[in-house]
Amino acid sequence: MIPLGLTYSISTRVSNELGAGQPQAAKLATRVVMYMALSEGLVISLTMTLLYVQR
Repeated sequence: MIPLGLTYSISTRVSNELGAGQPQAAKLATRVVMYMALSEGLVISLTMTLLYVQR
């Protein structure tokens, strides 16, 4: 559910920034969400790997 929330939030944020005529802010917001998604994926992958190894 987290990726879905990130998708909705970045869509709204980028639309607002572009509507306000601030393409650099939209680009920054996109990068922030990409890093958040990558870090979330890394945390979940590490958690699943560690739990699998412990069995």
